[in-house]
Amino acid sequence: MESGHECLLQPPGPERAYRARSYGDSFEVYETSGFDEYAPAIAECLYPEEPFLANRLPEYGDIWCLPSAIETAKQLESKLG
Repeated sequence: MESGHECLLQPPGPERAYRARSYGDSFEVYETSGFDEYAPAIAECLYPEEPFLANRLPEYGDIWCLPSAIETAKQLESKLG
C-alpha cells in the first residue's frame, strides 16, 4: 500500500505463511484470520432457496477458501490499455 500500513493480519514469519486452500476445506485446520470467511454461511448447510436450492454451502461459507488477488487501479488501467 502507498501508506505503508498493512490492514490485514499477516503471518508472524515465513515458516508460518498462509497455506493454499481448496473449496470445501475445513476452516478449523487453517489460519483463523480474515474478514470475509462468514459469507454466505457460518455452518455447513444446504442453500434454502432457488436458484441454488439444496446446493451445499461449506462451513464458514465459500469465500474464505477461494483464491484471491488484488490489483491497483493503475494495474487494471494498464491491462485495459
